[in-house]
Amino acid sequence: MNNKTSHHKSPNLFVISGPSGVGKDTILNLMKKNYTSNHYVVTVTTREKRNNEVDGKDYFFVTKQKFQEMIDSDAFLEWANVYNNKYGVPKEQVNQALSENKNVIIKADIQGAKTIKEIIDRTKTIFINPPDISKLAEHLSSRMSESKESFTLRMETALQEIQSRNEFDYVVNNLEGKLDQTLEKINDIIANH
Repeated sequence: MNNKTSHHKSPNLFVISGPSGVGKDTILNLMKKNYTSNHYVVTVTTREKRNNEVDGKDYFFVTKQKFQEMIDSDAFLEWANVYNNKYGVPKEQVNQALSENKNVIIKADIQGAKTIKEIIDRTKTIFINPPDISKLAEHLSSRMSESKESFTLRMETALQEIQSRNEFDYVVNNLEGKLDQTLEKINDIIANH
């Protein structure tokens, strides 16, 4: 006989983080298609839109002035300056989704993940770990439209970020060619909270 009482779980906040080039955007895009009951926060950024990106879907692309106005009006849960571009997590989206009883998924850098966890205690942090460093370097160099110095900086930063993975609640290895497995692991983490 099953004595488990069913109870309604309250929604949580999940921050997905990891080094540049590890596949966070690919993972999130597939999650959006496969796990539609979650709310995926659309980050605000001052960086230039890439060719395949859609404003309002991938990011909200704003001017530096508009971003500063949002900082001044306390519109962000957390924001950071990353590689000379600013990225911010809009508070309103998070609060709205939680009030609708939806789990909230946020993509943030390492520092942002720590900050959000400090602000909202029901936050679970998930670190996406690269299959290996050479694959990470390959992914970074294949999308780089920047200088060798910029690539070197991103690789050095990525190596430092990987060192901080033990500070996360969960570490999910994003193995080459095993994206389904990565998605399944992340969804299990979300489903079990």
